[in-house]
Amino acid sequence: MPIPISAIKGVIWPALPNPNNSLLLALQYQLEQTQWWSPEEIQKWQMFQLTALLAHADHTVPFYRQRLGVLLEVRDRFLNYSDLQQIPILTRQDI
Repeated sequence: MPIPISAIKGVIWPALPNPNNSLLLALQYQLEQTQWWSPEEIQKWQMFQLTALLAHADHTVPFYRQRLGVLLEVRDRFLNYSDLQQIPILTRQDI
């Protein structure tokens, strides 16, 4: 097995990764942890990400601010599937 090369000169062990490899190691760690999540845990974090995405759209795009309306007014909780059913479907005419 080859000895890894450290990003910091003079530091041989433990070899410290360069910034790009650090990002890859962080991603690998997250994937190793999350692969064992239950479906409920995955759903919880998907809703967390979706809430953040819709909040960003609400803050930056007037069209979506109007479209999402009261759905995002309650910001002290994450969205759930019933909330998603309240979002009007985007049509070709809307664009």
